[in-house]
Amino acid sequence: MHDDVDGLQTSVKPGAPISRTLPGLPSSEVGATPALSLAAAIARPLLGLPEKKTLRDLPVPNEELASLSPGTFTSDEGTVENFPRNGKLFFRDLPSRAEGPLLRQGENVYAVNENTEVHFVVSQHRATWAIVYTGGLMMDAVRRVK
Repeated sequence: MHDDVDGLQTSVKPGAPISRTLPGLPSSEVGATPALSLAAAIARPLLGLPEKKTLRDLPVPNEELASLSPGTFTSDEGTVENFPRNGKLFFRDLPSRAEGPLLRQGENVYAVNENTEVHFVVSQHRATWAIVYTGGLMMDAVRRVK
C-alpha cells in the first residue's frame, strides 16, 4: 500500500510484522521513531513550541509519587505499569518488560524523551488517566486500571 501525502511516499507490505508499541510510544524501546521525530519537528513550530525541549529531572514529591505509582494504565495501544524506584517514577511495558525512567517536568507532567510527555490526571490523590503527547500532539489517552 502506498500513501502520498504532500509529496512524501511510504510503503507498507501487507502481512508485514508490526512491532508492539507502548501506549503513545512508537516501539517497545524508549525513544521516538524517525517518523514521530519528523512529525514533532513539523508540529512544534506550527504549535508555537520551541524546536528543542530541554528536559528537566525535577525531584518527585513523595505525595505525587504515591498518587502515580504503583499503577497499571491501559489503552488500545497496550498496557504500561508505573512503579517507584529510588524516589523516581519509572514505567514498564507489559508484557515486553521494557522499562525506563519518566523525568519530572512539573506537577504530574513527565517526559519519556525530548519529544514525548505524559500528563497525569489526578483525582482524589490518585492518577486516573495519563495523556500522552508527542511533539505537542496528543497521541493517546491511557486509563488507569489498577
